[in-house]
Amino acid sequence: MSQLLFLRQFFKQPLRTSSVIPSARAVALRMTEWIDWSNVRSVVEYGPGTGAVTQHVLELLDPQTRYAAIEINREFVSHLRKRFADIQVSHDSVENVEQHCREAGIEQVDVILSGLPWAAMNRRQQLALPEPTY
Repeated sequence: MSQLLFLRQFFKQPLRTSSVIPSARAVALRMTEWIDWSNVRSVVEYGPGTGAVTQHVLELLDPQTRYAAIEINREFVSHLRKRFADIQVSHDSVENVEQHCREAGIEQVDVILSGLPWAAMNRRQQLALPEPTY
């Protein structure tokens, strides 16, 4: 189901989705292998899509670790909220990350993971993304 949803969203908004398939587990492993999860107390995921990386990250987290996801695609948000009922998924742009962190009770972010389609963004869009201040 995730793959079909992802494909449909790609054809609707190719520059926002920028891929015809969701990330594979191998991508999630590569993104997270360098992180010392025993010291992580908060995670923010930018652009989780259908949750391929999210699933892997949630398997690694301590139950006390705070997690928040920010996704701009309404269909993906709906899918994520059904798939992961226990996490906060905000339908918004990452430009508002500080607000969503406050809502999730995150005062300091230990890890930011990004599934944003960086290569599909123009320079103005890239520069508009907030720099982590944590």
